[in-house]
Amino acid sequence: MQEINLLTCWFYGVNNPAFNLLMKELKIKKCFYIRTEENEEVKNDLIIPLDINNPLSYYSDASIEYELDDYIVNLMKPYEQICLDIINRWRRSYINSSNYRDIKELYYIFLRYWNDYILKHRINLMIINVMPHVVDEFVPYAICKARSIPTIIQGVMPFTKGEKINFILRPSHDLFDLNISARYNTLKEEYNREGKEVQLIPEMRRYFEQYDLNACIDKKVVFFNEKSSIVNRIAFYKKHAEKYLKRKEIKILSNKILYLIKIKYETARFLKKVERLEENVDEQQDFLLFCLHLQPEATTTPAGGIYSDQLMAIRLISENLPDGLYLYVKEHPAYWIQKNRLESIYESRNEQFYKQIKKLRNVRLIDHRISSGELLNDCLAVVTVTGTVGFEAIFRGIPVILFGATFYEEYPTVYRIRTAEDCKRAIAAVQSDKRVMDYRELEIFLAAVQKYVVPLGMMHEKNFIDNGSPVINDADKILLAKKIIEFYREYYCT
Repeated sequence: MQEINLLTCWFYGVNNPAFNLLMKELKIKKCFYIRTEENEEVKNDLIIPLDINNPLSYYSDASIEYELDDYIVNLMKPYEQICLDIINRWRRSYINSSNYRDIKELYYIFLRYWNDYILKHRINLMIINVMPHVVDEFVPYAICKARSIPTIIQGVMPFTKGEKINFILRPSHDLFDLNISARYNTLKEEYNREGKEVQLIPEMRRYFEQYDLNACIDKKVVFFNEKSSIVNRIAFYKKHAEKYLKRKEIKILSNKILYLIKIKYETARFLKKVERLEENVDEQQDFLLFCLHLQPEATTTPAGGIYSDQLMAIRLISENLPDGLYLYVKEHPAYWIQKNRLESIYESRNEQFYKQIKKLRNVRLIDHRISSGELLNDCLAVVTVTGTVGFEAIFRGIPVILFGATFYEEYPTVYRIRTAEDCKRAIAAVQSDKRVMDYRELEIFLAAVQKYVVPLGMMHEKNFIDNGSPVINDADKILLAKKIIEFYREYYCT
C-alpha cells in the first residue's frame, strides 16, 4: 500500500486510539485535518490542522503555487453547479450579496485555494465523516473527485429512536458500495440453499420493529431541535456570533441577524399561502406518492444530484403518467413543526414552486397535515429523491421510484431514475407489480448492505441525545476506523 497524504473532515477527535489506528494501518505520511473547533489541540506532529471557520480573506489572499487554468475549471464542470448551490446556501458567512456574479466569484476563490492546497500537499485520499454539504467540505471533495483522488464518505441511514445511529460508508455523494448487488446475489443463493437464519446486527434488525405496522411502539424518531429551550438557542447563536466578532466582521454578522429576523416572520406568512394551495385526497384516484424533502439539506444537495431540484423530478413523473394515474405531492410537515429552524422553506421554496406543481398534468398538491402513513397504505408506489419514506415503503412491499443515490437503491422493487426512459419504464413496472412482500428477501438484502454499516453513538447533537440516543464511545470510534480501513482496501487497493 502506498503512503498516504490524507485530507480529512474528522469529527471524532484525532488524539485517540481510533485515529491512531487509522493513521497506522493506512500508512498516513501526513494528515491535513479540517477541524471545526479552533481550540482543539493536535498532539501528533504528522497532523496539520486547518480551521473551517476562516474569513474570506484567508482564501482570497493565500499564496498560490498552482493557479487556476482551463484544465481544472473544465475538469470541475460536473461538480460546478452543486458547488455553486452549496456556496449560495452559505454565502452570508462570507459576503453581503446574493448577486450571481458574486456567488460565481466566491466559487473561483474557493476552487483556486483548494485546488492549490490539494496539489501542493499531494493529497491522495479524502475521508469525510458526513455527506459534504458546506463549502470547506464539498469544494475540496469535488476537486478530489474531479482529479480521481479516492474519497470515502460516512453517510447516514434512517434513525431509530433512542438507539445508536447507523452510518454507512460510501465512495462518493452519487454512488454507494458498488459491490452490494453482487454481495446480495451471493448471500441470497447461500441463504436459500442452506435455509439458515439471516445474520443481521441488532442495529439493522431494529428496522423491522420500527416499520412493523403491527408493532405497538412509538415510531416517531427525531425532529430538529425538538427539545431546545430558549437558553439553548441563545447559546447556539451566541457561539456562532462570536466567530464574526472575533474577526471584526460586524457587517456580515448584523446582516445575518437581520436576515434571521426577517425570515422568522416572513416564513409564517408564506406557509399560510402554501396551505391555501393544498387540497384533499380524492379516494377514487390511483396515485403515486411524492413526499417532498426538507431543504436545504445534504439529502438533496449534494445527494440528489440534479434532482435536488425536486420540481424537475415531479415534471418528469407527470410527463410519463398514463391517464387515470396521479402523482400526489405532499410538502414536508417539518416546515410547520420545526418552529426554531430559521433556515427553512423561505430559503428553498417560493410561491411559484407550488403553482408550477398545481399546473402539471395529473399532479395534486396534497394537504401536509394528512398522515404520510395513511397515504402510504393507499399509494401505488412511492417517489423520492433519497428519502427515508422509500425505505419505509420497502417494508410495506410498496415499489419505490428513486431519483438520487441511496443505500437501498439495489433492492428489487426500487427503480433508480436517471433518464426519461428510466422514468417511463419505472411507472409501467409499478403499475404491473404483483409482488408479495418477502421479509426474508429484505433481510438478505440488508445483510448485504451491513458490511459497511457503522452503528455509532452521537457526539454533540442535542436533539438525538434528548431523544435517548447513547453518546459515542471509544469502541464506536475503533469500529469506524476498522470499517474505513477495510473499505479503502477493498475499493482502492485492488
